[in-house]
Amino acid sequence: MKKKEREDEKKRIREGFEKLSKLEEEEKKKREEDVNRMKKEIKERRQKEKIDKKEKEKKYWEKIIEERKQKEKEKKKEEEIKKKEEEKRIKEENEKKDKIKIEEKIKIESKLKNEKEEIGKKKKIKEEKLNTKNNKLMEADTNMNPIKEEDSDLSKENEGDDREPKIGLENIGAAYYMNATLQCLSKTIKLTNYFIDPKNKDKIFRNNIVQKNKNYLELSTSYYDLIQHLWDKKNKRGFYSPHDFKNKICQMNSLFQDDNEGDSKDLISFILMKLHEELNEANNITNNNNINIDQFDRNKVINDFFEDFKKENNSIISDLFYGVIENISECINCKNRNKNQGLKSKYKYTFQSINYIIFPLEEVCKYRNNKFIQINANIMTPNMMTDILNNNRVFIMDCFEYYQNPVLMNGENKIYCNICKKKNDTNYRTKIYYPPKTMILILDRGKNLQFKVGIDFLPSIDITKYIDKNYNSGLNAEYDLYAVLTHIENNKENGHYLAFCKSHDGAKKWYCYNNSKVEEIKDFIKQIHNYGIPYILFYERK
Repeated sequence: MKKKEREDEKKRIREGFEKLSKLEEEEKKKREEDVNRMKKEIKERRQKEKIDKKEKEKKYWEKIIEERKQKEKEKKKEEEIKKKEEEKRIKEENEKKDKIKIEEKIKIESKLKNEKEEIGKKKKIKEEKLNTKNNKLMEADTNMNPIKEEDSDLSKENEGDDREPKIGLENIGAAYYMNATLQCLSKTIKLTNYFIDPKNKDKIFRNNIVQKNKNYLELSTSYYDLIQHLWDKKNKRGFYSPHDFKNKICQMNSLFQDDNEGDSKDLISFILMKLHEELNEANNITNNNNINIDQFDRNKVINDFFEDFKKENNSIISDLFYGVIENISECINCKNRNKNQGLKSKYKYTFQSINYIIFPLEEVCKYRNNKFIQINANIMTPNMMTDILNNNRVFIMDCFEYYQNPVLMNGENKIYCNICKKKNDTNYRTKIYYPPKTMILILDRGKNLQFKVGIDFLPSIDITKYIDKNYNSGLNAEYDLYAVLTHIENNKENGHYLAFCKSHDGAKKWYCYNNSKVEEIKDFIKQIHNYGIPYILFYERK
């Protein structure tokens, strides 16, 4: 009995353990399921949070981009409004200016008419008074004119009488070369006489009224106003603002606006060209001032050239500033062929009008130094030759020597030969055939702004030996210096320009024109290098 009870007890215990074990396994399995479920929930929650975050970020940046776009649209809209307002303002200003100009022109035309009538009346009065003995009264009446006809010749010498006003030009912007250039041109006394002489006033304005009908922008009337102010003895301020002249020339050519790279050389060329175009009274204008001839026709065609030139060019500018150069070229191939056949060489001549001469200083230096070494080669050491080659100093007559020095044109610079029908190596040289009455010499350093050179020039020069001997040997080729334009610093874009001009009154003193400031310079020729590098020289024939 006891044994059976023990077995039953063991069986119950075993069943209890089995149940317990089963419960543990079920609990374990349940816990694992709970853990997995929780992990899955956590993972899903995190993924959702991540997606939500990305969505939020996306919406945030979309909002920012949208705001920026909106701001840009508003900004563009504001700019367009401002632009339209500015255009409207400019248009109104231009219309206002045009209206003022038209009114001024009407006033000028009316004034010219009145002045003409006044001049006619005064002439009649003068003729009547010439028959009377009251000469003093006649002189008093003549002196009432602001510019007397006798005073139009500003170059008359009158010792002790300072006839020439010294008026500066106000600095009006970054076109820093303009004031110095205009001062030098204004001291070309024969050109200034033309613009001051009352006889020419009607002609200047009449020409431009005709040109206006062709939508032509006139420069001569602006230059006329400028000269009247620069030579106004009643100017108490001592300077004048060339604002109107600058606006006019910038309107005609954008090269001379403040942020562009025009300089004095370009400005002189443009002013002379436009003044000549506007004041040219020739009937037959073809602008064909170049003629090619061969050696045998030369003298005849030279005469034809000058006749045609005079027919096509008849202005104060062509009279004062225009000269003629002769370009002579000889094809090397033709030269060798003619030499083998015992024939003379044939030359090609080109006659060309000029209004200034450019001397490339770097090339002139090389030419001068090499020539000196060739002449003195037998007494020079290598060190002496090196010193000479490094000597960048130029005498003004060296420039004329270089100008007519023969040059071999080869490589890319070959010249076309009409006989050979192709480009060949060519000997090329230039000669001055007819020098202008007013000679403008440009001393150009080119693009090498680091090139430093000393320039020695003379107050008077004689270029007779550089003129074609076939031309009239009696021509006076002696010149006096009357103006020098200098450049301070070696950078054309950032430097400063000064004008040095000789007075045309009895004193004949030199003055420095530095914008609105004008001062006398003693020993000018000796002192010139203290005031920058000479860039443009103005000479007038004696």
